[in-house]
Amino acid sequence: MEYHDINLQRQSLEAIEKMDPIRPTENTMAVGARPLPEASDQSRPTWNVALKSGLSTAFFLVGGMLLGGFIGFISESLVPHATTLVRTLIAAPIVILIMAGGSVAWGWNMAIQTGSSEKKRMAWAAVLSFVPALVILATILPIIEITLFENAAHPVLPIHILYTVLFVPTAFIISGITSYALGLAHSDPQLARRLSLRAGTAGALAFLFINTLMEFLGWQVGAPGAAERATMITVTMVGNAGAALMGGAVLGVSLANYLAKSERP
Repeated sequence: MEYHDINLQRQSLEAIEKMDPIRPTENTMAVGARPLPEASDQSRPTWNVALKSGLSTAFFLVGGMLLGGFIGFISESLVPHATTLVRTLIAAPIVILIMAGGSVAWGWNMAIQTGSSEKKRMAWAAVLSFVPALVILATILPIIEITLFENAAHPVLPIHILYTVLFVPTAFIISGITSYALGLAHSDPQLARRLSLRAGTAGALAFLFINTLMEFLGWQVGAPGAAERATMITVTMVGNAGAALMGGAVLGVSLANYLAKSERP
């Protein structure tokens, strides 16, 4: 008799295990109970998107600038007796091509990090915004510097202050233009303006902070011995890296949030 009861209990348990668990519905859910959140691909932590977007921006854009400058320097050294114009004509296409490749990779990777389906459009937007903006600004800035400082009988500002006045807005412009382009890749001008303002401001503030910090640590542009240490190049590249990290992080989070909201029913 006892053995028979045990078998009945075992059969009952097996039958219960095979049954689907009861799912709460509007009629069966207890009053005041909160529904369980639905799983979503957009539930990635904000800091994760920010970190990966910032690192991606610094790696592909600043890394492309460094690699392009290095390869360009090597190509110039192959023709040491050529004129400056000839060396520039040899190195410039190589530098631009490398930076263009980095820009395409950055746009594609940013689409992945933010969950965008517009990978090709973002890649094209990146290369068509970053490279022209950088080339134009790299051409204009030396002219402004020479006009206001080197050729002026009485320089308007000390060189380190002039550097800050010129390069902080430059960080804002480059960060803003590239972010604006990625927003337009999603056919949303309002998004483009919002991304441009946020990322541009973040990039400019990051560059200003790093420039001020390095000046405090003795890396002042235009100071005695600055040329021997390549101070301007060092401060510029470190500042660019900081601007890329912060601007890219803000851009990534802002775009990811926009895409997550637009996909909600």
